Amino acid sequence: MWFQELEADSFVFTSGMYALLAEVYAHHDKTEEMWDTVKKLQEKEPDFPVDSMKMIKIVALLIKNNRVQGKRSLYSNFSVSSYL
Repeated sequence: MWFQELEADSFVFTSGMYALLAEVYAHHDKTEEMWDTVKKLQEKEPDFPVDSMKMIKIVALLIKNNRVQGKRSLYSNFSVSSYL
């Protein structure tokens, strides 16, 4: 993936960048890429407040692709923020 090249060149992704990238992958139905990005975000900052719309898109893609089993422990640890 293109971002692996950036990481190899010592580019540092912020947690917000990982969250946005996961949302983009979810929007484009790229389950594997989305999930790899979510795991990186969780490793980098386990308490990062992911906004509720991003979380809905991420979980919806997992449900759509029948990939929820075994994932709950990871995404349930996220702090979901809301702008309502």
